[in-house]
Amino acid sequence: MNKLASALADRIRSRIGASAAVEGAREIRLIFLGPPHELMFQVFDELTRQVDSLALTDLPFLLQVPRDELPEGNPAVGVSGWCDEDHLLDLRNLPRSASFVALIPPGEHSILSVGSTTDKFGVAENNNGGNTTFEAWWDDSFVQSLVVQALSQAGVPDALVEDGRRLVEAAARAADEVEAGTSPREGAWRVLSRLFSIDAASGLEPGVAISLACGFPPMRTGVLSAREQIGTLKSIAEAMSEGFRRSVERLSDGASDEDQRHLAAYLEHVRSVCEVATTFERATPAYYRPAGQLALPAAPDWWVALDVEKWTELLAEGSPDGDPDGDIAMTCSNSLAALGKSIPVIVSGQVDLRIETNGGDPNGSRIGVNRTPAAGNGLIGDVAAGSVDTLTDPTPPTHKLPLTYRAMAQGFKPASIKVVSLATWQPGIVVACRVARKWTPPRKPAKRGRGAGADWEAGLSVPGPGRYELLVFVSPGVTIDVSAHVSADQGDGNASAPTLVTLRQATPDIYRSEIEADGNCQLDLHFSRVGKDGKLARETCRTFITCDDVPEVGCRSEFERLIKVNRRQLEGFDAKAVVTVNRAVRTTMLQDWILSPESIRSSYQPIVLAEDYGDHWSPPNWNTGSGPILSRGSFIQDCRPAPVEFNPPAEFLEAREEIAQHIRGDGDQSGVFETARLGEWALRDDQFASTVEKYVDAYHRWIASDPEVACWADVLAISTLDASGRSLAREPVAILLSPMHPLRVGWHVTAQRILVEADEAGKPCPAASVLDPDCVPDILSLHLRSPAGVDQVNFLAVENGTDYWSVLWNGRELEKLPERSLAAPFGDVFGIKVGGISVDGLDAPSQRHRNVPTW
Repeated sequence: MNKLASALADRIRSRIGASAAVEGAREIRLIFLGPPHELMFQVFDELTRQVDSLALTDLPFLLQVPRDELPEGNPAVGVSGWCDEDHLLDLRNLPRSASFVALIPPGEHSILSVGSTTDKFGVAENNNGGNTTFEAWWDDSFVQSLVVQALSQAGVPDALVEDGRRLVEAAARAADEVEAGTSPREGAWRVLSRLFSIDAASGLEPGVAISLACGFPPMRTGVLSAREQIGTLKSIAEAMSEGFRRSVERLSDGASDEDQRHLAAYLEHVRSVCEVATTFERATPAYYRPAGQLALPAAPDWWVALDVEKWTELLAEGSPDGDPDGDIAMTCSNSLAALGKSIPVIVSGQVDLRIETNGGDPNGSRIGVNRTPAAGNGLIGDVAAGSVDTLTDPTPPTHKLPLTYRAMAQGFKPASIKVVSLATWQPGIVVACRVARKWTPPRKPAKRGRGAGADWEAGLSVPGPGRYELLVFVSPGVTIDVSAHVSADQGDGNASAPTLVTLRQATPDIYRSEIEADGNCQLDLHFSRVGKDGKLARETCRTFITCDDVPEVGCRSEFERLIKVNRRQLEGFDAKAVVTVNRAVRTTMLQDWILSPESIRSSYQPIVLAEDYGDHWSPPNWNTGSGPILSRGSFIQDCRPAPVEFNPPAEFLEAREEIAQHIRGDGDQSGVFETARLGEWALRDDQFASTVEKYVDAYHRWIASDPEVACWADVLAISTLDASGRSLAREPVAILLSPMHPLRVGWHVTAQRILVEADEAGKPCPAASVLDPDCVPDILSLHLRSPAGVDQVNFLAVENGTDYWSVLWNGRELEKLPERSLAAPFGDVFGIKVGGISVDGLDAPSQRHRNVPTW
């Protein structure tokens, strides 16, 4: 009897006992979600063969199978046996004799009304469905408990359990790639079965037995070392890039007779289970392990002899690099788009490889470049070391996995690169995302399981929920539908009703689309091409998109997010940068008031705030009196122009209204500048870019024609109450420029567009952090009304803690800055804190103005 099946049966019996103790005489309805059919059959046999001390002889065990596997129909009520889902529904509707324990393998459909009236246990339903990702299955608490139990039973000490768990994860992932079977997760469950079959009486050390079950070379000491074992197996896969026979011959050259014999046995094994080296590299543990499915196989001599230490020795001796002093840098110079490291380079046809060396002794050395699959001799060519040269592979062979190009030379560390050439790419389509953490190429789905209904299935892992841009690459002759379908994964393991997304053609080879992924989902793309029979064929590629759980780096604004994205390589964080708007601060509320549809055409008029503004905090009324004042104080002589004097160009108001509509968004219209993707809009929406340009141009015309009034646009004047608390000082101590100020909008749109373009082009700007938007503009000359006429006062930019508001201090009042900046409205409640300024008041901002893009 299979030991994993026995362990699962024991857990089921334990759950029955617990339910019977709690429920008493009431009915028991349990559903166990567990392994695929090949193991669940054995669990069923174990349960029905033995009647334990629970005295539940009347409790039937039911194994759900497809209807076509029930030639004699469902069992009678109260009788154990194989059944279909309708039988469970019938039992649910019976007033009596409705107790049962159902065993449901992954991928079998579950009727909602049955599930809602039963107690489910085992693997969580949303982690055991037909379209569940490996990551979700592996992270399931039930699966993890089985892994820990198997390692413990095998005798692995607590200190090495984590190493064992890492090896099991790598083995299960590889098996899941190549052992699809007829049910989801068959290969992964087989790894668990082999772990449970480990017998202490076999004489194998626990670490050796775990390595054998998982498909890794053992450590000579018999312990587990996940880092060394995984690294060694990766090196073995890289060494096979020239093809199995040629690579093993190279490793055998100069080896002892015994080592040659073991290498020959290894070669015989690996060629019997794997056809091409690229497939071997994709799921190495699944091919490296000796034959055996559910039970631990006997360890062959070659596997025992070729341990980690022996492989390290052979790989070092067989490497043409010897003791390398230099590096080879190889890049593809004709890629269609800059993609992340997890995704191969994608080209239209030929592959142009740019090769150069760093360090080492290039004299007389030649760098040879080989391609896998070879489709001939595999040699692309060679170039002289020490030069910068380009090799071209004019006609890459037909391939269904990425091509691997490997550059090697004596005295240099090798380099490799993976490439997809659309001209000879069998699937005809590639779905990519620049920020994807993992990528699985399209492949033919299993006959049953999550790929049902699709001709191809692929995979992407993205850093958590959010909005993502997908790039869809198509081969020549492929016509893709401009509409695709996105379906979200649901808790019951099924997919939700699909929603439409639109594809935009960027180039003849590339289409773009944006999706909002709240969780795991699947994207169905439909395309047509001429088949081998000469007829037009319709095909579907289903991409399973997994939202990984990753730490989030909070950003105060979209601008800061772009800074982090452009500095990702330098700062080395592996996190999704998200914008977290603090809606508790009053500047956010003030933005809402300024951007509101009913106020936007007049909210450019100046507001006055004093120390007691908080007692008078309410939406400003821009259309009455002499203008809004948030204070109990009043001016003896208001320094602002009267509202009737404001007469901006019509284009200014129209553009302002359109921009505010973009900022607010289409949903609940609660968007603010911190969340607005100004750079992306300007890059992809020509109308928005034109509107911003019109807004800035109209402001320039206005300020040129009426500077005394136009200079007050989008200004918040910070005044000070006198000792009586009734009068406001005529001359503001400082001013704020709102995010809607034309210069602020124009600067941010230009700066963010540059940052977006740099990131998307794969050429991030690490120096982006020197951009300082809170000091734009550096100086603003404000015309103040006084009894004697108009007084022109210069206000100098000072540092503050925001990206979208600007604070400028009265040049005549600089000595008051340290004390007055600590008083309201500045502070945490308002959301703006003021920093320092240089002694002459010019150095800090004047240094920054060089970083301001022109508009």
